[in-house]
Amino acid sequence: MILKVKCIQCGTEFTKEFDDAKIERLMNGELVQDVFPELTSDERELFFITHICDDCWDRLFGVEDDEDIECDYPDDYIEDLIELSAEEFADSK
Repeated sequence: MILKVKCIQCGTEFTKEFDDAKIERLMNGELVQDVFPELTSDERELFFITHICDDCWDRLFGVEDDEDIECDYPDDYIEDLIELSAEEFADSK
């Protein structure tokens, strides 16, 4: 399936071909990042979420540079949170 979207900010049109089976999975409620892991976050945002291109996104919301982010958490804090979340998710099934 060929999808054509127009950025809702600048009006630029973008076209990309997608697998029909994957589109169906998305329509059945699967998460876009699970269905299309090969797409960049910018492509997923443009085609399936907000329909805002990456240039407009940067103009609207700024560009975040990982080097500018300061974190006071211990090195393993985030990994521990992810592990706990995964365990809770598994327990909820």
